[in-house]
Amino acid sequence: MLQEKKLIRQAVLEKRGCLTPLEAAQKSEAICCAVVATRAFVSARFIMAYIDARNEVQTEGIIRQAWAEGKRVAVPVCIPQTHMLLVSELTSFGELRDGFYGIKEPMEQCVRPVSPEQLDLIIVPAVAYDRRGYRIGYGGGYYDRFLSSLDKDIVTIGIAFDIQIVGEVPVQPFDIPVDMVITESGIIKGEKS
Repeated sequence: MLQEKKLIRQAVLEKRGCLTPLEAAQKSEAICCAVVATRAFVSARFIMAYIDARNEVQTEGIIRQAWAEGKRVAVPVCIPQTHMLLVSELTSFGELRDGFYGIKEPMEQCVRPVSPEQLDLIIVPAVAYDRRGYRIGYGGGYYDRFLSSLDKDIVTIGIAFDIQIVGEVPVQPFDIPVDMVITESGIIKGEKS
Protein backbone atom coordinates (compact mmCIF):
# COMPACT_ATOMS: atom_id res chain seq x y z
CA MET A 1 0.00 0.00 0.00
CA LEU A 2 2.81 2.44 0.83
CA GLN A 3 4.45 1.69 -2.51
CA GLU A 4 1.15 2.31 -4.33
CA LYS A 5 0.74 5.66 -2.55
CA LYS A 6 4.34 6.56 -3.38
CA LEU A 7 3.77 5.87 -7.10
CA ILE A 8 0.57 7.94 -7.15
CA ARG A 9 2.35 10.75 -5.27
CA GLN A 10 5.24 10.79 -7.78
CA ALA A 11 2.91 10.76 -10.81
CA VAL A 12 0.65 13.54 -9.52
CA LEU A 13 3.55 15.75 -8.37
CA GLU A 14 5.08 15.40 -11.82
CA LYS A 15 1.81 16.50 -13.46
CA ARG A 16 1.34 19.36 -11.02
CA GLY A 17 4.92 20.49 -11.60
CA CYS A 18 4.14 20.87 -15.31
CA LEU A 19 1.49 23.54 -14.70
CA THR A 20 2.73 26.97 -15.75
CA PRO A 21 2.55 29.77 -13.15
CA LEU A 22 -0.30 31.32 -15.16
CA GLU A 23 -2.27 28.05 -15.32
CA ALA A 24 -1.79 27.48 -11.58
CA ALA A 25 -2.90 31.06 -10.80
CA GLN A 26 -6.01 30.89 -13.04
CA LYS A 27 -7.09 27.49 -11.73
CA SER A 28 -6.39 28.61 -8.13
CA GLU A 29 -8.58 31.68 -8.62
CA ALA A 30 -11.50 29.51 -9.81
CA ILE A 31 -11.03 27.21 -6.80
CA CYS A 32 -10.81 30.18 -4.41
CA CYS A 33 -14.08 31.62 -5.77
CA ALA A 34 -15.81 28.25 -5.28
CA VAL A 35 -14.47 27.88 -1.71
CA VAL A 36 -15.59 31.33 -0.53
CA ALA A 37 -19.06 30.69 -1.98
CA THR A 38 -19.60 27.50 0.07
CA ARG A 39 -22.00 27.55 2.99
CA ALA A 40 -19.16 26.25 5.18
CA PHE A 41 -16.96 29.27 4.39
CA VAL A 42 -19.77 31.83 4.59
CA SER A 43 -20.85 30.64 8.05
CA ALA A 44 -17.33 30.06 9.43
CA ARG A 45 -15.93 32.47 12.00
CA PHE A 46 -12.47 30.89 12.24
CA ILE A 47 -10.81 29.08 9.35
CA MET A 48 -7.51 27.29 8.98
CA ALA A 49 -5.77 27.34 5.61
CA TYR A 50 -2.34 26.18 4.54
CA ILE A 51 0.21 28.51 2.94
CA ASP A 52 0.83 27.14 -0.56
CA ALA A 53 4.23 26.01 -1.84
CA ARG A 54 5.60 23.97 -4.75
CA ASN A 55 2.79 24.70 -7.24
CA GLU A 56 -0.05 23.82 -4.84
CA VAL A 57 -3.46 25.46 -5.16
CA GLN A 58 -2.84 29.04 -4.05
CA THR A 59 -4.60 30.00 -0.82
CA GLU A 60 -3.86 33.72 -0.55
CA GLY A 61 -7.24 34.67 -2.07
CA ILE A 62 -9.13 32.51 0.43
CA ILE A 63 -7.20 33.97 3.36
CA ARG A 64 -7.61 37.58 2.18
CA GLN A 65 -11.35 37.06 1.64
CA ALA A 66 -11.68 35.61 5.15
CA TRP A 67 -9.95 38.67 6.63
CA ALA A 68 -12.10 41.00 4.49
CA GLU A 69 -15.20 39.35 5.99
CA GLY A 70 -13.89 39.75 9.54
CA LYS A 71 -13.07 36.07 10.01
CA ARG A 72 -10.11 34.83 12.01
CA VAL A 73 -7.50 32.80 10.13
CA ALA A 74 -5.06 30.17 11.37
CA VAL A 75 -2.24 28.37 9.57
CA PRO A 76 -0.42 25.13 10.36
CA VAL A 77 3.06 25.07 11.88
CA CYS A 78 4.97 21.78 11.47
CA ILE A 79 6.64 20.39 14.59
CA PRO A 80 9.23 18.01 13.04
CA GLN A 81 10.22 16.35 16.34
CA THR A 82 6.69 15.00 16.90
CA HIS A 83 5.29 15.09 13.33
CA MET A 84 2.39 17.13 14.74
CA LEU A 85 0.76 20.33 13.50
CA LEU A 86 0.44 23.37 15.72
CA VAL A 87 -2.43 25.70 14.80
CA SER A 88 -1.36 29.36 14.89
CA GLU A 89 -3.49 32.44 14.25
CA LEU A 90 -2.26 34.60 11.36
CA THR A 91 -3.09 38.30 11.12
CA SER A 92 -0.80 39.35 8.25
CA PHE A 93 1.26 37.78 5.48
CA GLY A 94 4.14 39.91 6.81
CA GLU A 95 4.37 37.51 9.78
CA LEU A 96 5.55 34.65 7.56
CA ARG A 97 9.07 33.33 6.91
CA ASP A 98 10.42 30.15 5.33
CA GLY A 99 9.87 27.26 7.71
CA PHE A 100 10.10 23.49 7.72
CA TYR A 101 10.08 21.82 4.24
CA GLY A 102 10.46 25.34 2.75
CA ILE A 103 6.82 26.09 3.62
CA LYS A 104 6.08 29.59 4.89
CA GLU A 105 5.17 29.64 8.58
CA PRO A 106 4.74 32.41 11.16
CA MET A 107 7.97 33.79 12.59
CA GLU A 108 8.62 32.48 16.10
CA GLN A 109 7.54 35.74 17.76
CA CYS A 110 4.30 35.70 15.72
CA VAL A 111 3.17 32.18 16.66
CA ARG A 112 -0.20 32.43 18.44
CA PRO A 113 -1.33 28.88 19.30
CA VAL A 114 -5.03 28.18 18.87
CA SER A 115 -7.03 25.18 20.05
CA PRO A 116 -8.28 23.25 16.99
CA GLU A 117 -11.72 23.11 18.66
CA GLN A 118 -12.07 26.84 17.91
CA LEU A 119 -11.96 26.19 14.15
CA ASP A 120 -15.10 25.99 12.01
CA LEU A 121 -13.46 25.13 8.69
CA ILE A 122 -10.14 23.66 7.60
CA ILE A 123 -8.74 23.95 4.06
CA VAL A 124 -6.71 20.76 3.63
CA PRO A 125 -3.76 20.34 1.25
CA ALA A 126 -2.84 17.07 -0.45
CA VAL A 127 -0.88 15.68 -3.35
CA ALA A 128 -3.89 13.68 -4.55
CA TYR A 129 -7.56 13.10 -3.69
CA ASP A 130 -10.10 10.56 -4.84
CA ARG A 131 -13.82 11.19 -5.29
CA ARG A 132 -14.58 9.81 -1.81
CA GLY A 133 -12.48 12.57 -0.22
CA TYR A 134 -9.52 10.37 0.75
CA ARG A 135 -6.12 11.97 0.30
CA ILE A 136 -2.47 11.25 -0.26
CA GLY A 137 -0.25 13.79 1.44
CA TYR A 138 3.48 14.30 1.21
CA GLY A 139 4.24 11.29 3.39
CA GLY A 140 4.98 12.95 6.73
CA GLY A 141 1.65 12.05 8.33
CA TYR A 142 1.12 15.53 9.79
CA TYR A 143 -2.41 16.02 8.47
CA ASP A 144 -3.41 12.37 9.08
CA ARG A 145 -2.64 12.80 12.78
CA PHE A 146 -4.22 16.24 12.90
CA LEU A 147 -7.46 15.34 11.12
CA SER A 148 -7.95 12.18 13.20
CA SER A 149 -7.81 14.26 16.41
CA LEU A 150 -10.48 16.77 15.34
CA ASP A 151 -14.02 17.25 16.48
CA LYS A 152 -16.28 15.74 13.79
CA ASP A 153 -18.25 19.02 13.51
CA ILE A 154 -15.35 20.90 11.93
CA VAL A 155 -15.86 21.05 8.15
CA THR A 156 -12.89 19.97 6.04
CA ILE A 157 -12.48 21.05 2.43
CA GLY A 158 -9.73 19.64 0.25
CA ILE A 159 -8.60 21.85 -2.60
CA ALA A 160 -6.78 20.48 -5.63
CA PHE A 161 -6.39 20.89 -9.36
CA ASP A 162 -8.33 18.46 -11.57
CA ILE A 163 -5.05 16.70 -12.40
CA GLN A 164 -4.72 15.77 -8.71
CA ILE A 165 -7.93 13.71 -8.66
CA VAL A 166 -7.16 10.00 -8.95
CA GLY A 167 -9.31 6.89 -9.36
CA GLU A 168 -8.92 5.52 -5.85
CA VAL A 169 -6.58 6.29 -2.99
CA PRO A 170 -5.46 3.19 -1.05
CA VAL A 171 -7.07 3.59 2.38
CA GLN A 172 -5.77 2.54 5.78
CA PRO A 173 -7.99 2.32 8.90
CA PHE A 174 -6.72 5.64 10.31
CA ASP A 175 -7.34 7.61 7.07
CA ILE A 176 -10.03 10.29 7.36
CA PRO A 177 -11.73 11.66 4.23
CA VAL A 178 -12.46 15.38 3.85
CA ASP A 179 -16.08 16.53 3.59
CA MET A 180 -15.62 17.79 0.05
CA VAL A 181 -12.94 18.43 -2.56
CA ILE A 182 -13.04 21.56 -4.70
CA THR A 183 -11.23 21.71 -8.03
CA GLU A 184 -11.39 24.23 -10.86
CA SER A 185 -14.22 22.10 -12.35
CA GLY A 186 -16.45 22.06 -9.29
CA ILE A 187 -17.25 20.39 -5.99
CA ILE A 188 -16.85 16.68 -5.25
CA LYS A 189 -18.84 15.57 -2.19
CA GLY A 190 -16.76 13.21 -0.07
CA GLU A 191 -17.88 10.01 1.65
CA LYS A 192 -18.44 11.90 4.92
CA SER A 193 -20.98 14.34 3.44
